[in-house]
Amino acid sequence: MTKKHPTLKEHTDEAEKFARGYFNDNGQLAPMIDAIDEDGLHYVMLVPQIGGTGSERDAIATGLAQFFKEKKIIQYVMMIEAWTLKMSQDELIAAGGEVPRPSLSPNRVEIVCLQGETWKGENYGRSIDIDRSDGKAKLTTAMEFPSGSTTGRFCNLLHTPSFN
Repeated sequence: MTKKHPTLKEHTDEAEKFARGYFNDNGQLAPMIDAIDEDGLHYVMLVPQIGGTGSERDAIATGLAQFFKEKKIIQYVMMIEAWTLKMSQDELIAAGGEVPRPSLSPNRVEIVCLQGETWKGENYGRSIDIDRSDGKAKLTTAMEFPSGSTTGRFCNLLHTPSFN
């Protein structure tokens, strides 16, 4: 009997429910991943602090990719606090492709980012705005972002499992 796995969107929906509950209770969310193997087993793990140098973050990404390969992970969703810039297509064009690093921009928005991928190359993302205006941090508006629109060292971590 073939094990039915959640779709990537369903997996992200569950991750959002968890992230909202945890964040709204604690005011923060440590970087974590919910990964699923071919048998449907979930590996929920904290990711080592993603701060640090570029080479340290590269080492973490390489280690995650190796773990995913060894455990035959077929999909995962990463949950992480981040800064982002929400720009319209016109703003992006006006910037001439020179988009500032969100962490250095006065127009940055604090979010929880949910980024999911499958071994088939599908990806799915969602950002949830963080509101700290009343002294108690809470998650507010969620917005999907287009498939294939994410880049960075923590994207494309899956390799096609050797059993396929």
